[in-house]
Amino acid sequence: MKIILLKDVHGMGKKGELKDVSEGHARNFLISKGLAEFATAGAVAKLKEKQEKKAEDEKGLIKKLQEIAQLVKARKLEFELKTDKHNSVFGSITKEMILSALRDKGWLGKERAEVHLERPIKEFGEIELELDLGHNIKSTLKVEVKGKEKEKE
Repeated sequence: MKIILLKDVHGMGKKGELKDVSEGHARNFLISKGLAEFATAGAVAKLKEKQEKKAEDEKGLIKKLQEIAQLVKARKLEFELKTDKHNSVFGSITKEMILSALRDKGWLGKERAEVHLERPIKEFGEIELELDLGHNIKSTLKVEVKGKEKEKE
């Protein structure tokens, strides 16, 4: 008997997959627990329609991520860290600060991104970091850190 999984079922498959199972298992367990539905012609057509829409959305997302990767690669983020008169650094630049700055500038929206930074940046100069946007799309991100003398209190 053919069924369509409505939820992920451990050891059987993922949501949206078409499976062939015994009639007893389908009726007594999968369908009665709301884990699957009968694979009628209408249900299969609806599933294919969902899969096509998902694939189309995925293509659009990948195109948008590639545009973001090109934008980020062509530009540079600038940060200022406070220093004293001896050029000692106060503070650091973290992954979260970099992602926040990307969103504030409008270069990145709600998309998930990961900045590869081993430890917070505590030195001046220009650094190139890897920005992973997911879906196997990566870009280099230039971050420039400048000093700003700390005001006396």
